[in-house]
Amino acid sequence: MSLHAGNRDRAPTLGVIALLVSLGGCQHAPPPSGPPVLPVTGTILVDGKPTAGVTVRFVAVDPPGGSPPAFITGSDGRFTSAAPGSDAGVSAGTYRLVVYWLDTPPSGGMPFDRLFGRYADPDRSTLTVTINPNDPDIGTLSLTSRPSR
Repeated sequence: MSLHAGNRDRAPTLGVIALLVSLGGCQHAPPPSGPPVLPVTGTILVDGKPTAGVTVRFVAVDPPGGSPPAFITGSDGRFTSAAPGSDAGVSAGTYRLVVYWLDTPPSGGMPFDRLFGRYADPDRSTLTVTINPNDPDIGTLSLTSRPSR
């Protein structure tokens, strides 16, 4: 009877070992194939001033597909994606930009978008760019932090 109990104790251990062995094989999976990514750059001005902490995300329109990671502007208002050959850049094509500038109230609480959500919804954002493989800089985008009326 104690032999039976010992087998029950080993079953979870064997399951964990099997899981770890199967996950170990996932680490060496080849990267997904697809179009090359480009080191996209740009500048965001809010109310005419370079602004740090603005999040910029590219949502593919043409060709449609997934969205690359978000990029965040520095103190000069510029953002840059990863270096060539990295999987964090943006492929050539047309994109709708999702842009938001989160801030937390001084009293704490939920962060809010200082751009009032104007560019945060990919279906409603009016910001569209085409990434050219020969010049992946999107230039300067001028946004307003004043609420819509």
